[in-house]
Amino acid sequence: MKNKKIQELSIDELTAKLKALRTLLIVLSSLVLLYAIFFITKLILGTWQANNTLGIVGLGVLVVVISNLTIRMSVIGREIKSRNIE
Repeated sequence: MKNKKIQELSIDELTAKLKALRTLLIVLSSLVLLYAIFFITKLILGTWQANNTLGIVGLGVLVVVISNLTIRMSVIGREIKSRNIE
């Protein structure tokens, strides 16, 4: 399927895309929350390995993806708002 620009999508398609992005944002945010709980539990038990770079990199990637999703959501939200004004 060919990717369309945001300006070419209908309001219904934009709303569906925004809903899908919100769902994905909730899933990824819950992963970050679960990782934080795991990290705190490991710190309390004293079993955290100081050189656990794979876990830190994974958390960093999740944070970057979440920030990218929020930017996309704001762009789609502005487009929907500008179309509703017209």
